[in-house]
Amino acid sequence: MKLTFYCQSCSQKLNVGYSQIGTIVRCPACDMAQPVSIPLARRYQSLRAAAVTLQVVGVVVALALCGLVFMLMARYQLWSAQQFIKGLVVLGLGLSAAFATGILTYAAGEVLRLLVDLENNARSTRLHLEMMRAEQRPPAPVTEVPQQPTP
Repeated sequence: MKLTFYCQSCSQKLNVGYSQIGTIVRCPACDMAQPVSIPLARRYQSLRAAAVTLQVVGVVVALALCGLVFMLMARYQLWSAQQFIKGLVVLGLGLSAAFATGILTYAAGEVLRLLVDLENNARSTRLHLEMMRAEQRPPAPVTEVPQQPTP
């Protein structure tokens, strides 16, 4: 199977094998070194799906727990004057727990996204450093200039 991308310099279409991912190839048209990497949309699809799932679950859990708190207050009539203090405590603690659970679950999804982005940046930096090293030419040999005798 072939991976297709375009030269960064001359826009020449390049086809390489998947075995060349993580290496550097030269463009046949302009001879510029090109890093070969998997397109971002196809990399870490399962982690990206897990991150989105955690974020959606975080919102749904927060809303469901808030609904549960209000249902408990209605069921046990914690709105009445005799139960006012209990109602405030249940409302405060219940809503706090609901939002904390939802926010922590949502944050776990963001952490997964952050880890994917960090790995992508590290891989990209490594490839660019390798490309820079491949572009370096050895310095021209230094020849010593004979000194003129001083009178």
